[in-house]
Amino acid sequence: MLTKADTEKTLPQLLRPIVSLCIRFGIKLVDVERILKQLFVDEAEKQVGRDSISKLSVITGIQRPQVQKLLLSPITEIKSSNLIMSVIDRWTSKKPFCTTNGKAKILKHEGKRSEFAELVRSVSKDLNPYTVMFELERSRLITKTPKGIKLLSNSFIANSSAEKGFSFLSSDLRDLVASVVENLDNPGATPNHHLTTEYMSIPTEKEPELKKLLLKEGEKIHSKLRRLFSRSEKNAKNRMRVAFCSFVRFDKGLVYEKN
Repeated sequence: MLTKADTEKTLPQLLRPIVSLCIRFGIKLVDVERILKQLFVDEAEKQVGRDSISKLSVITGIQRPQVQKLLLSPITEIKSSNLIMSVIDRWTSKKPFCTTNGKAKILKHEGKRSEFAELVRSVSKDLNPYTVMFELERSRLITKTPKGIKLLSNSFIANSSAEKGFSFLSSDLRDLVASVVENLDNPGATPNHHLTTEYMSIPTEKEPELKKLLLKEGEKIHSKLRRLFSRSEKNAKNRMRVAFCSFVRFDKGLVYEKN
């Protein structure tokens, strides 16, 4: 069972990547401290409400006057938007937008009742099909053909802006931390998937080849899972969210010697 002492002991390891990021981009301790105080109050409020300033003060260790001030100026966070990914998911897993083996069909896109517009509306009626099409085209995920729109890749990687990239990172970090905590809290239960494959001395000239290969293999895994999740989706009283996240890192900053 995970304890407070365990968590405190591992905090340096958990916070070090964030501190490294701050040092790299010149973000000072005073700025991080201000944001941390705000986040402590925000998270405490989510868990116990704001009916008692004294309770929030005790939980966070922040004095009451400052808690009151922080409650009046909450942080406006960039919310992670998975809408584009949701459109791709449905395009590769739901009929009539894909084939039986999960291959995305070429969709007609002209008009409010086009196949592409129906696809977008199946994700959210508030989405504008032309806005989604623009984002997919800008990300080089689709191409227009005489027959309609063709999906080129089922991987939406948020590398077009820091805002989107860090938004996805925040979402993935929250899921990963929660998954690990669940594993530690329930040692006898079936664990959440959490594996890493790491090799220490791959030649650097292999990077382009491996990047393409891993991107392709990653797409295969996620395509398979989308079809699985799609078949499992039902309108039920009790429902849950399931997320499977994967990533790749090529680290040239460290040199290893082969034993």
